[in-house]
Amino acid sequence: MVRTLRALFVRHGESEDNAGLPSESMASTPLTPTGRRQAEALAAQIETAPARFVVSPYVRAQQTSAPARARFPGVPVEEWAVEEFTFLPASAYHGTTLSQRQSTEDGYWQANDPRVVLGDGAESFDAFFARVHAVRERLEALPGGSVIVFSHKKVVTALMWSWLAGVHSPGALRMARFRSFDHSVELPNCARVEVRIEDGRAWLGRVRTLQPTVPAG
Repeated sequence: MVRTLRALFVRHGESEDNAGLPSESMASTPLTPTGRRQAEALAAQIETAPARFVVSPYVRAQQTSAPARARFPGVPVEEWAVEEFTFLPASAYHGTTLSQRQSTEDGYWQANDPRVVLGDGAESFDAFFARVHAVRERLEALPGGSVIVFSHKKVVTALMWSWLAGVHSPGALRMARFRSFDHSVELPNCARVEVRIEDGRAWLGRVRTLQPTVPAG
């Protein structure tokens, strides 16, 4: 008998960092008012309760999941290691904006060293992909049914790329190719991708954005 899991991967709503406001840390950045409205709109578009919710420990993902969790209060909630890839050290975020960090972030990717750890609180690319692979294995081991995963852009695109490319070995070439793939995938805030997994084989759906568009203000 074929075991089928339908996994819906959701990127968090607009965060203060996405909106160009200063951050204190990658983990603590909250949603903006627009992000909260996006989370409410997303929850309203979920037609049936999943078997479980999986949520990143980061604040913006927790807040994005809150309206869906409130709509389906009987669904179990599990916190997995699906937080965003944080390759800058914690000190880089204290009171800085994304634009202020951009040159440092660009330098990290241009160096293309998958083993480097830039400081306390940072993760190497190899460690990130090992974490992503562990998430993939955990998903593939779940019984059939459905799961909604509230996560972050690079985690979602890394999972997509892992299923599409079947790349597991570490190395600079993988890092460069992932960077190119991540840039090619448009995944706006609160967009989602459905993946159907049947006995370890995955079929990826298209990226779906909120409909209708959440108004500003």
